[in-house]
Amino acid sequence: MKNQTVTVQKQGVSMPSVSLREALMLWLSSRNRVFSFLMEKNVTNRHALLFINFLLAFCAVVGGLFTSFWVAVVLVLWFVAAFRSLKKGGL
Repeated sequence: MKNQTVTVQKQGVSMPSVSLREALMLWLSSRNRVFSFLMEKNVTNRHALLFINFLLAFCAVVGGLFTSFWVAVVLVLWFVAAFRSLKKGGL
């Protein structure tokens, strides 16, 4: 990946250019207001994405149980992987 730069601006204050990876890491570590409000604790964007992945996997498992056996196996594996990543992520 090339070292791309992104200029971050907030309320008219220009911050120095940072690489795309650093900008993504800053965004992932920032506070997510919606999930923080709902869960009444400080939740980062990374934790919110892990939780959304878990919820999507759960919905897919519940909806996909009545399909073929192999589809159900894949969905259950996705659900287990999402649960493990959520638990490992600290939420």
